[in-house]
Formats: sequence, structure tokens, C-alpha cells
Amino acid sequence: MINLNTSINKYVDGIAVHWYATVDMIFSDFYEMYLTRLAFPQFFYFASEACEGYLKADKGPEMGMWRRGTKYALSIIGDLLVGATGWTDWNVVLDLHGGPNQFQYYVDSPIIANTTSGNVFYKNSMYYAMGHFSKFLPRDSIRIEMKVVKEEKIRYVVPLKIVSFKTPINQMVIIALNQDTNHTQIVQVKDPNHGYLTLTLLPESIHTVVYNVATTA
Repeated sequence: MINLNTSINKYVDGIAVHWYATVDMIFSDFYEMYLTRLAFPQFFYFASEACEGYLKADKGPEMGMWRRGTKYALSIIGDLLVGATGWTDWNVVLDLHGGPNQFQYYVDSPIIANTTSGNVFYKNSMYYAMGHFSKFLPRDSIRIEMKVVKEEKIRYVVPLKIVSFKTPINQMVIIALNQDTNHTQIVQVKDPNHGYLTLTLLPESIHTVVYNVATTA
């Protein structure tokens, strides 16, 4: 719309995106968002909805399914790398059936509440995946470009996804995801001002590294 009628640009501050076109992150392509941001750099971009368990073949809550957590991490890292300023889950808390809602559209959630057993709730894999970002990336953090000098593709998928930020309290935060279900990835991070760091990323694992950096004048 804004591409066809530029006169409405003055009424637009940002653009919201959802992850459903990726078909549960099977086709994890962030290129369209990248192109949109290049065309309209004046807007902020925010991932405003995502959930697991929405496909008919894999519907509803799956307690402890780690793969759903790594899909969240993939989506968040991918969106941040192409310019998103934030990411949010659709539901946050649902019951054991993946509801309630008026349309009986049952899905999964980072937190599942057992509404029949009092104040009992379960933290799902997506909860812990989101924690790598929500805990360590405070507001006003600035993404730092990282150059990957060597990477291998497995069935056309790059198993390593990595993003880095500098926080307002002068900490460097590196969040890395190894999507490979069978192989460990050894990653060496080179910071020209602070030296080298070697990470051992186990299969289907998410890692966060935090270290202090010197303040700038």
C-alpha cells in the first residue's frame, strides 16, 4: 500500500510482520523483510505475532518439545538481523488444550497453565528460547554487525544463526543458535578490541555470551 501511494507515508510509523508465511519456520526466509526495510528505512519493523502448534498436522500444546523453542530462536534472530526492533509471541499463556478462545483455534504457548490444578503452570521450550533475548537485550541495545567468514550448508540450510548487540550498560551480547540436529558447531568469535572467544554449540542448542566492553568517549 505505501509503495503504491506514497502520500500515506506520513501516517505510518512502523510495519508489523508475522511469521506464518515461513510455514512454521520450514521456509525461514527473511529476504522480503530485508528488501522492504531497504525500500522504507524510515519505518521501524516489529514482529508482532508468532505461535507454535498452529498447523493441522502438529496442532496444540506439546510440552517440552525443544524443536519449537529453536524455531522461536531462529525467527527472532532472523528478524533482528534484517532490522526488526522487537519480537512478541501471540499468546504468552494458554491452558492445557491451547485455549481458550472463541474460535476453538488451539495452539501452543511459552507458558501452559493447568487450570484444573490450582496455581500450576509449565514453562515450555519457547519460554526459555525467548529468555535469551528478553533477559539480555534491554531496550536501546544496538545491533553490532558480525561477519561470518566460514559456514557450511546442510541441505541448503545454514545451521548457525548468530547475532550480537551492544547494550546501554556497555556489555556485548552474542546469541547463537545451532539448528543442526546431529552435529556440534565450533565457532570462534573475534572481537578486534577484546580478543578471541571459542564457542562449542551442541546440536539444537541456543547460547548467550555476555562480556563487558570499554566505554567510548
